[in-house]
Amino acid sequence: MKTIKITTDNKLTIIDVDFDDYRDIQKAVGCERFETVKTQRLFDFFGQPVMMLVDESGLIKGLKPNAVASYFYGFFEHGQVIVGDVIFAKPMGEDIVAPDDIKWMKEKLIRTYVHILEEEEEDE
Repeated sequence: MKTIKITTDNKLTIIDVDFDDYRDIQKAVGCERFETVKTQRLFDFFGQPVMMLVDESGLIKGLKPNAVASYFYGFFEHGQVIVGDVIFAKPMGEDIVAPDDIKWMKEKLIRTYVHILEEEEEDE
């Protein structure tokens, strides 16, 4: 299933992730333990339920901040940034699945963050 990954160096890539395989999600996020981040800001931006999967121990590991993910988290309000690479997913009851329209999401992110995000070639 396709999803979007945003790295700490502001690279946006469409990648394949098997959301039914915990290890594949770990590999995509680059961590052993990930957590879900759902915010009103994500919902407002995409107009639908969307979450970020982030490295649960990123701060302890000293990972670099992720500017776009930190904005969606609301770092101004919370005083905390999101660190490490993130991928996007959709909550489906107790499950996590790929977002519905990856092309539209990518275009919206690139258009909104034109001076921040750099699009990378799609993973095969």
